[in-house]
Amino acid sequence: MERIDRILRGLLDFSRAPQPKTERVDLAAFLGSCVQALKDQRQLDGIETHVKAAELPGIEIDAGRLRQVVFNIAVNAHDAMNGAGRLDIAAEAVTHDDQAILESKLHGGERESRVAFTDLTRRGIAFSSRPSFDAGERLVAVHFRDSGAGLSPDAVARVFEPFFTTKPPGQGTGLGLAICQRIIEDFGGVMRFESRAANGDGPHGTVVSLYVPITPRRARAEDRDDLLASLEAL
Repeated sequence: MERIDRILRGLLDFSRAPQPKTERVDLAAFLGSCVQALKDQRQLDGIETHVKAAELPGIEIDAGRLRQVVFNIAVNAHDAMNGAGRLDIAAEAVTHDDQAILESKLHGGERESRVAFTDLTRRGIAFSSRPSFDAGERLVAVHFRDSGAGLSPDAVARVFEPFFTTKPPGQGTGLGLAICQRIIEDFGGVMRFESRAANGDGPHGTVVSLYVPITPRRARAEDRDDLLASLEAL
């Protein structure tokens, strides 16, 4: 019953389309307060957490919904590291570039002169939706990198599917990233997920990135066909 309750609450969050309550947010202070709140709740016990977010413009955003996204990603990272490791959160202002957003964010990852969007699965990269930013559009990017064991390319390809989870049975509903995706796309942004499983001496771990326009814009209404199909399959 507890698992059913979590699923139902997640579905309500996923389907709810609240009126935005935007406010001007100092992102550096905001991220610091989120991390402190999670530490106070003992949700980050056992891991080193570092936040780097200097010289950022303020953004107009729904702080409550953004906090939900930050909490979800940080707790997922803690779980992926089994309570022992390092989480780095870095925020920066960037100018959108079609190629730069596709390049590896894992230190030591492969560098290619040109990356095809259709080749991302092989490289362990997935987007919540195809980026549709204008060339040169100003964005805020927030990257969450953990030192966990990482995921296979097949698992990465499914991370944004409702009900998909890599956690043991009974420990996850598989709705967390789907809800985060909905929120970020409501902000007019996109989520990016990159992971590489531990293999020898190469880089491994996971980087979850959020890209949100500095100038707010509303995303188009969500198409819930995938969610309904998943419910019918239960």
